[in-house]
Amino acid sequence: MSRRVEFDLSNEDNTERRRANTFSSEEDGVPNEVADYLVYFSRMIDEQNVPEILTLYDQAFPDLTERFFRDRMWPDENVVERIIGPGNKLFIILYKELYYRQLYARNARGPLLVHRYESFMNYQELFSELLSSKDPIPLSLPNVWLWDIIDEFVYQFQAFCLYKANPGKRNADEVEDLINIEENQNAWNIYPVLNILYSLLSKSQIIEQLKALKEKRNPDSVADEFGQSDLYFKLGYFALIGLLRTHVLLGDYHQALKTVQYVDIDPKGIYNTVPTCLVTLHYFVGFSHLMMRNYGEATKMFVNCLLYIQRTKTVQSQQPSKKNFQYDVIGKTWDQLFYLLAICLAVQPQRIDESISSQLAERCGERMMHMANGNIDEFRNAFSTGCPKFLSPTTVVYEGVNQSKEPLLRQTQSFLEGIESQMALPVLRGYLKLYTTLPTKKLASFMDVDDEHYESFLGKLLTYKVRRSYLEFHTCKPRRNGPAHISILRNLYELQNRLFLEFLEGRTKSSTIHRYLLRLSQMIVNELGKEPGPSTVDEDEPQTDIDFYVDRDMINIADTKVARHVGEHFLRHIQKLHEVQDVLKRLDTAGQKP
Repeated sequence: MSRRVEFDLSNEDNTERRRANTFSSEEDGVPNEVADYLVYFSRMIDEQNVPEILTLYDQAFPDLTERFFRDRMWPDENVVERIIGPGNKLFIILYKELYYRQLYARNARGPLLVHRYESFMNYQELFSELLSSKDPIPLSLPNVWLWDIIDEFVYQFQAFCLYKANPGKRNADEVEDLINIEENQNAWNIYPVLNILYSLLSKSQIIEQLKALKEKRNPDSVADEFGQSDLYFKLGYFALIGLLRTHVLLGDYHQALKTVQYVDIDPKGIYNTVPTCLVTLHYFVGFSHLMMRNYGEATKMFVNCLLYIQRTKTVQSQQPSKKNFQYDVIGKTWDQLFYLLAICLAVQPQRIDESISSQLAERCGERMMHMANGNIDEFRNAFSTGCPKFLSPTTVVYEGVNQSKEPLLRQTQSFLEGIESQMALPVLRGYLKLYTTLPTKKLASFMDVDDEHYESFLGKLLTYKVRRSYLEFHTCKPRRNGPAHISILRNLYELQNRLFLEFLEGRTKSSTIHRYLLRLSQMIVNELGKEPGPSTVDEDEPQTDIDFYVDRDMINIADTKVARHVGEHFLRHIQKLHEVQDVLKRLDTAGQKP
């Protein structure tokens, strides 16, 4: 049962305003409670009362939808204008944004073409009001609504691209209208969509401001009156994440990561105030790293996102009324993240949070076992389940076969090519875990490698070694943060990778490579092992569970798993708790003094 939301109407002569208009509750079929809500909503927008707007948007609108509009749409703009009176253009635009969003959500096959077109025109009018104004518009909206506007804009663009590539989603009467739209390029074209998002970045100077914040400078020094406006700053910030999503859907992962390079992914970010924004950011950044074969960084993003969803799942389950008209990002992404995380850990195993690890084993344990054994079909199925709905903005099919799946097939093929190039690594790791020492010839026989391909097999072995070194360098926190220390490590790893490439190109013999890599590994260990400075965080544990080196024709394997010092962990946190309690007592005592 939905919870009824009350709102105060006593501050205005709303009844007289409505009587002065041509509105009739009986003729238009709008309940008085809904009419009062719309008048009050409009007044709160005018007064820029953000807390009250949040209540009306986040609670009252779903509540009224559940009680009065479960089987029909909200009144159209003409009826609403008669209710609230003329001269409320901005409110009508915002209301229509909600109206079309509900229309998209309640139609499983998607809305009619005319509604898709009208929704785009409404977005264009909204952004035109914001971007063409000579001065910042006096408008204040809650963070969640600003994010929903950007998120829904990108979602409807994605939905239109999939719609025009699938003839089965439209009737015969819509074909001619679609031809006209595509010829004139006047709705949901890739160029105006990107132009709107990039214009929001430019208007708000969000990139310059975030860069200044990252460099510990005052962001106001690089921002004009638009950049210093709370409305434009937040719209620009959310537009960055909308662009991230758009570039991923188009398959441009490098540009996607470049778009959010100045966004600090930490609990202090604006995105943290909107749960769906946080999930979207982590999912698409992690997916971009996955497609660029940076599996360690992708794992980190996926695990952090899953931990957040896990913590807030109870809160989300208490808001079922919102799900009937809003795009349920969190519920869908929760399942997708586990499949993508399974891929990352199958290719590049590392230690993750125990609660997520146990759920992953329950959901995808058998699938990960097959992937570790080199089953390419399991990788394909996991990727297809976990990836977003890719799109092709230029594909239009007026009749014939559905081609909306073509972008997915292309991205899947690209992903599998990367997986096939390193399929032997999970299998290789499985054999190494069984031994402490193992002749290279024997390992080659286990993997059905003949003498002719023995040298290339050693190359794969060195690939695993180099990838493990890369993982340790990029996922572990450095023990010292001095620039000289980081520079030395970077140079050592670059030299290690260069030697490996020389071996692959046939310019250096494997025996020479073995000696150099052994020496380089020791130098890296020495540099990482230098005395750390004072730290308030726990000691880092190895991210992978196995290490090895090759000495002539013998592989020496070391298990790097260490026992967790559970007792010390609790003792440290008990001490921290006592310190916090002491601070609270002092604050309480100070507050009681006259």
